[in-house]
Amino acid sequence: MKEMKPFERVWTTLNHEEPDRVPIYEGSIEPHDLTQGQPALYFQPGILHYSTDILSILTKRWSIPGRKIAFKVLNFPQIILPFIKPGFMMASKWHRNFGIDLMGFAGGFPMNLSEKVFKDYKVKDRTVFHRNGEVVTKISDNFGAVSRFGFLKSPEDYYRCMEFNPDHPANYILVRKGLEAAKGKIALYFTVYGAAYFETLCDMFGFKTLFRLLHRNKSFIKKVVKDLSDFAVAQVEHLAARGVKLFYMSSDLGGNTRLMLSPRMWRDFFQAGVTRFCRKVHSYGGKVIMHSCGNSLDLIDTLITCGIDALHPWQPYANMDIFQGKQKWGDKLTLIGNVSIELLSQEGKTHEVVEYVKKLMKEVKPGGGYILSSSHSLVPTVKWKNAVAMWWAAKKYGKY
Repeated sequence: MKEMKPFERVWTTLNHEEPDRVPIYEGSIEPHDLTQGQPALYFQPGILHYSTDILSILTKRWSIPGRKIAFKVLNFPQIILPFIKPGFMMASKWHRNFGIDLMGFAGGFPMNLSEKVFKDYKVKDRTVFHRNGEVVTKISDNFGAVSRFGFLKSPEDYYRCMEFNPDHPANYILVRKGLEAAKGKIALYFTVYGAAYFETLCDMFGFKTLFRLLHRNKSFIKKVVKDLSDFAVAQVEHLAARGVKLFYMSSDLGGNTRLMLSPRMWRDFFQAGVTRFCRKVHSYGGKVIMHSCGNSLDLIDTLITCGIDALHPWQPYANMDIFQGKQKWGDKLTLIGNVSIELLSQEGKTHEVVEYVKKLMKEVKPGGGYILSSSHSLVPTVKWKNAVAMWWAAKKYGKY
């Protein structure tokens, strides 16, 4: 078979047809022995799109004039257009060097937060504090665990801090130049903010506040979901008009053994919005890729009904058996995963990685509908030579 370009390879697979070989994907590439522990290569979570490092600057009083200038510049995206292709080439370097076919990309800077955020929150020692003194986000060290408690503590916080503006040009400043830079080199999916709801709500409110609101203020949560849904659908329209075909939503739904909320609760609050989003994408001839860590088996039939085209990452340690998944849903859903982080990490042996990839190629590859990746992303603990072995084996044994 003639060698395919990355986008064609991914698209053929999503259509449950056999390409020239199994496509390869990674969410991020961060092994210590590749990055040598450079903090600059890691994103330190803060508040939605703002890292703790950025917030520590933007929340200072002396930054107000510069902040105002920066937000005015966002109204004129043409100013940064010359920098997009060089930025993309740098960001995609390792993906392109190792023949990875699919990569995530952002359309721009989602305009959904009020400038009041910079007045209400303070940062000290990479810990973000709410104006009432409560901890919002705490990072233990440069590469350690992150504790998130939600930056919104009440409906009043929501109305004060969230402002959705899907028509602002900053939302889409990277799209056309990104697609142009990627053409023929790698397939890009574009993350759509707000499309999957549950994880976004967890980031906003934290688990404690969110589950209290889910039980005690259902009308408010449905209002928030409606706002997010409107914003996500509007983003689809803008992205599709600029040539995007692959759309991505992220919502971790499960722990290692089961869902974090009941299937009934998910259906009551979120199914209609996800269905609306998928229908809008499909109306433009696009595909929807969903990321959901943990065990989501009890919702897969529902997700397929909603219109999800592909599900990542099928984690073995969360009892997500990709081999059973292939038998049960392989003709309806593209499966993305599932070489475990544990196998790829320091205790894993290279030959074990190769043997597991060979098994995936034998049992999950046939008929298309499978994209190989780790069971999440190449986190700092992954051994670089194991990652290279995974990609080598996928190319050697993944041919159709």
